[in-house]
Amino acid sequence: MKNLSNNHATGCFAHSSAFRYNLRSWGFVPFYVLPLAFFLLSCKDQVQLIQEPAVAISLADEDLGAPRTQLFKQQISRQVENTDRLRLWLGHTGWQPTGFHVDKNSIITVHVRKISGTDLPKLMLGTPASGGREYDTFFQLKEGTNVINTETDLEIFYFGGRGPEKWGGNVYIDYTSDSPGAHGESEITFESGFKKIPYYIQGETSIADYQRMLDVFGDSVHQATLVSDRVMLNFTIANARQYRSSNIDSLLLICDQVTASVEAISGLDRSSPEHYPRTARLLITDKPDGVPTSGFSISFPQISMNEILTPSLLRRSWGLYHEIGHAYQQAWTWFAVSEVTVNIFSRAAQRAMGFSIGRTENSWNIVDAYLAKPDAERNFNTDEPLSYDRLEMFHQLWLAYGDGFYQNLHKKCRVDKPILNNDDEKMAYFMTTACDIAGEDLTDFFRKWGLPASQATYAAIANKNLPQPSRDYSTLRD
Repeated sequence: MKNLSNNHATGCFAHSSAFRYNLRSWGFVPFYVLPLAFFLLSCKDQVQLIQEPAVAISLADEDLGAPRTQLFKQQISRQVENTDRLRLWLGHTGWQPTGFHVDKNSIITVHVRKISGTDLPKLMLGTPASGGREYDTFFQLKEGTNVINTETDLEIFYFGGRGPEKWGGNVYIDYTSDSPGAHGESEITFESGFKKIPYYIQGETSIADYQRMLDVFGDSVHQATLVSDRVMLNFTIANARQYRSSNIDSLLLICDQVTASVEAISGLDRSSPEHYPRTARLLITDKPDGVPTSGFSISFPQISMNEILTPSLLRRSWGLYHEIGHAYQQAWTWFAVSEVTVNIFSRAAQRAMGFSIGRTENSWNIVDAYLAKPDAERNFNTDEPLSYDRLEMFHQLWLAYGDGFYQNLHKKCRVDKPILNNDDEKMAYFMTTACDIAGEDLTDFFRKWGLPASQATYAAIANKNLPQPSRDYSTLRD
């Protein structure tokens, strides 16, 4: 096993975070991001490996699931799309699903035929999840036949603190380029050592075939995968069988609708190249325990799976809204509001799904008590009683200006491409840009909320010579 720092690892999970539920406000509390760690692994102990064909099944069942030969098209890299174009805070994966699984201690054979372009794909092994499988294992494919020993030939990148449980798992393809003009295509044949998984592609796979796959393939692999236009939804075979009666088309439709609502409030309206939605699907997976997280993937612990795999519960799932929202937070997100501004997206999803705004009945009372404090005692970033009710300041801006405020704020960030090196710069960018979008001087509003910005920031707002608001937005309620 090799340990390598290369373009695959650059920035990977640099802003990954883990979160836990806060029962009072249905928010999440971040704890410290686990540092990136790179380890050199040596394989002194020899492991007896067996080169296995696919699991023995009938000829009729061999036609089920993913085809052995698949065509993959190159996509823009995660770094260029998420960080450079969309200006996002987190870097979500751009992997493509295959519908296959590989056991640990295996020798696998893959054939690659490059059709166009100059780059070749990477084969990724295992589904990453913060708090679960906190590492990637991968192999840079070459043209022609690749014979891969999964114990000695894979490269590994750790993004968390847990050691490897195994080198097996679902198979993905990472086929990206930093060049927007790259349009490579490669044909990949998964020849030996690969097992088919229960694999449902919306609009292509029948429900009957998926149900058959649960019976035929489920005993020898770990996960099932559902694929829609916007998401990949992975979960254990045990969960797949327990919830096999769930309407999987409804599950995928809900995930796509929530994603679309988050993209809408982000201003991803295809009006220009920088305002197109992300090209890669979101990867949503389960894990044995822990807390819901969002970063390289979105992961939910076993305790949440009834909510995730039951359509009537998923439709109103704050956890789903919240974690998808994290995948769209922009670079101006400063630390104190990392678990607050995400709920701008959560509430947009609530509205889109037809539900009323979620808050505790005491939220506005907490806000009123905070705003009544003397100026010297109000600090928006540190006031503990205010906590997740900081969201109401951002909500008041929505009450004042509507969806267009946040749509244009996100658009301007993508156009400006600001370089924001610390929390003071991030907060200053939000405040000055908010005034630009509103077309009004929001100094009094921000001072009433106790934003601890520098005098230079408030001077920059004053120098815009914008009109004062016609009313005090800090008094807005709904």
